[in-house]
Amino acid sequence: MKAVGWIESHWEQDRADGAPLVSFDFGYGIMQITSGMAGAFGNVSGSLPATIQTEIASDYTYNIGYGAALLASKWAATPAIGDRNPAEVENWYYALWAYNGWGWMNNPNNPRFNHRGNPGTNPTGFPYQERVLYLVSHPPRDSDGNPLWPAVRVTLPSRKAIGSNPGKLTDLASTHRESAHSLDVAYEPHSLAGVAPGARLSVSVGIVNTGTTAWSATGANRVGGNYHLFAIPSDPWKPFSTSARNYLSSGGTPVALARDIAPGATAFLTFQVRFPAKRGTYRLAWDPQRGKTWFSRLGVKPFIQTVRVGLPSASPTPSLDAPPPVQDLRYVADTSVPDGSVLAAGQSFRKGWLVFNAGAKPWTSAAVLKHRSGLALGRPTIALPTLQPCQAGNVVAPMRAPTKGGSYRSVWRMTNGNVSAGDSLSVLFSVPGGPVATPTPPVAPTVTPTITPTPTPVG
Repeated sequence: MKAVGWIESHWEQDRADGAPLVSFDFGYGIMQITSGMAGAFGNVSGSLPATIQTEIASDYTYNIGYGAALLASKWAATPAIGDRNPAEVENWYYALWAYNGWGWMNNPNNPRFNHRGNPGTNPTGFPYQERVLYLVSHPPRDSDGNPLWPAVRVTLPSRKAIGSNPGKLTDLASTHRESAHSLDVAYEPHSLAGVAPGARLSVSVGIVNTGTTAWSATGANRVGGNYHLFAIPSDPWKPFSTSARNYLSSGGTPVALARDIAPGATAFLTFQVRFPAKRGTYRLAWDPQRGKTWFSRLGVKPFIQTVRVGLPSASPTPSLDAPPPVQDLRYVADTSVPDGSVLAAGQSFRKGWLVFNAGAKPWTSAAVLKHRSGLALGRPTIALPTLQPCQAGNVVAPMRAPTKGGSYRSVWRMTNGNVSAGDSLSVLFSVPGGPVATPTPPVAPTVTPTITPTPTPVG
């Protein structure tokens, strides 16, 4: 799931401006959910209930959960691989294939794939499912060098065995088990910027029990928080020795848990960290202990923070955003009749806009789109969905094109009582028999530059 989400969106649910990330073919959010969504496959309103579409577009946890359910449905619908044990990574080959699109488009025997190099350096040379499985065994790293998940070896099935009409696969060369980890941890670290040489700081860190067994706060196997400090260069993600040249210090006595921590729960611990007196860049590795044994010795990779001591921060600390306005509407995309469309004289059509509540207050029934300029196309006002702040929704309005040829532009804006706010929404189209409408230049969405959504699941 992590590898799928990384390929689909680089784990981005939203654009940089807070509005939902929507691809050109209407894949939404982290898992790029397409099926049933407004705008996808020419369906202006989508086939899923509006409330579910809003959750998929607006809530990253719901989006991931929906993606997991979609992947599970592909597992159930595709031919069996191996012993059909879901803990065997290789057995997911067909389900991953179907998540992006079952058929010849992702068949590894399709001649459009040249299979040169590897999917990391030549992604277009391999089918979708092989790109995912390559990432499973070659996880990307964050800005501090942390692997985003533990690498798991994967052996691909034979292209010859798959053939042009894929069916049940039983003769796998080898399989690799990836069961849930009994001991695992994720981190919510405090930002460390502008550390003075020789400083002793109180640093708060959240450690999340992502394993399947509880952490005990007492007894011989009690769990406590701890850390290591390394000079650069060093590779703390590999087994290391505390006597190694670049190993500087540890936290000493582990910071005790206040209570037992069940799977899924978080403990917030405060560490007293003494930083080196020498200016430079260091690696602070968070690494709890169970009893006297470091988690890293038990197969759990430490989490690294890069700390610049006595040096300017690598990037300025972002300032707090200004409070959002009370009422605000953000345009996201046209879900039907994009600017520049050509419509028949007198044609009835349904115009759709995907919008985002960027304000501080919910939209109630009093919030509507009010016609501002151009022809009203039979709709002086248009109802808006009732959305909470930071939620997205689809607006659909039936309209009718004029019977006279020409170029037409009609504009609406959100009004709540006597207050107008947010982006204007427009329809720009031509009717044959007059001048052809010239599309207005689209406003480039402020999407993180590294994100390049791939073709999305067709469901």
